Amino acid sequence: ELIHALAAEPRSHSEALHAAQGGSRREGEHTSSGFRKVFGEVLREIASDRSGGGKSPPLFELKAAVSHEYDPMFFHLRTSEHQSAMDCVSRLRKVKLNDSGSRRSFKGSDKCLPIVSPPPVAHPRFL
Repeated sequence: ELIHALAAEPRSHSEALHAAQGGSRREGEHTSSGFRKVFGEVLREIASDRSGGGKSPPLFELKAAVSHEYDPMFFHLRTSEHQSAMDCVSRLRKVKLNDSGSRRSFKGSDKCLPIVSPPPVAHPRFL
């Protein structure tokens, strides 16, 4: 939930918390201090703080390192949110590609970036 919400647009802490609570279906589960603590840890792990200075609250935006976890088939986003998320994710993947230690600059057609990450390895009994 949180990765997809941040991919769609940068969000304040309270907006990100509300988006994360959308994935929680049990009543009262998200109000516990344990949920808030885990939420804070996850938010710091997957998002960077983009403080604008001034009086506006800080916004959190998705880090390039986790952009591969975006799923274009995620059903909790509207079509317009998916479009802006895909624009954001493609930009973050290019940043990630250029920051991956490669000294060569890539042009648009030099490297194919997959839409989603590869599936996990199947259990040996299924092979």
